Amino acid sequence: MPMEIKVLSPELITDSLLEKINNLRCQLDPDLTPINKEELKKLSEQPHVRLFLAFRDKALVGMLTSGFFHFPSRKKMFIEDVVVDEPFRRQGIGRELSKVAIALVEELAVETIDLTSTPDRLAAHSLYESLGFEKRDTHVYRLKAGRKK
Repeated sequence: MPMEIKVLSPELITDSLLEKINNLRCQLDPDLTPINKEELKKLSEQPHVRLFLAFRDKALVGMLTSGFFHFPSRKKMFIEDVVVDEPFRRQGIGRELSKVAIALVEELAVETIDLTSTPDRLAAHSLYESLGFEKRDTHVYRLKAGRKK
């Protein structure tokens, strides 16, 4: 089946697409609250963020978000929220989404691409390593906004 990858834009946003995106988001994290049309529109209008959507036969089957920023140390891209719909996994969709994001390196003149993956996602680790990503010896820290010590 041929696959088409599109970048989310305001004109693509429909109730149906919103429902499918929320379904994929639940597969990333069942505790996420659904995103609404206005939030999705704002996301699509951010100049340094791209939400790539993978379609097969006009059905949304996967997505990947990239964000790119110019820090004092270097221009960096981050890949986040990579998810392929459960019935379509292991069919190369995550690979194709990743390749489209990686192809932005030259266009955006970024020097590094970073992503994180939880330890239990072994298939994802194999995919990222096959694309040239190297595991870094680092710690990821997160502060959840609104939480007090």
